[in-house]
Amino acid sequence: MNRIAAMACAGMSFGCLDPDVLYEVEICGTVTSADVGPVELWFLHNEWGNDSLETHYMIIDTLWLDEATTFSQVLQVPQGTGTGMSVYGWQDRNEDEEHCRPGTAPELSGLVDVEDYPAHLVEIDVTLDTPCEGPEGL
Repeated sequence: MNRIAAMACAGMSFGCLDPDVLYEVEICGTVTSADVGPVELWFLHNEWGNDSLETHYMIIDTLWLDEATTFSQVLQVPQGTGTGMSVYGWQDRNEDEEHCRPGTAPELSGLVDVEDYPAHLVEIDVTLDTPCEGPEGL
């Protein structure tokens, strides 16, 4: 097969893939904490994948805040194999950009299940009050 025919076959094969369907969501709210330091928010699908490949808490997007404060983030949420939405936050009190590394002081975290999802505008409050937990432990 000549090179042009091979390229045409490959182009036609890839051209037939279904595009990702995205759902736009604006999430706004407040992060509260008794501690100080930057906060990282993770916007998550609660479930992702199918059958034996299903996993909990797949990251859709992230956002860094200078401190616990109000926020607003517009997300393009893939609709293929993910369901539900949660927001996880943790406070980087020592500003090393790593959550609860061994030998460092505990850093606060929190998780909120977004009950109003799917909706184009969602308001939530995230409270960071649990030391050194990932989303799976909250």
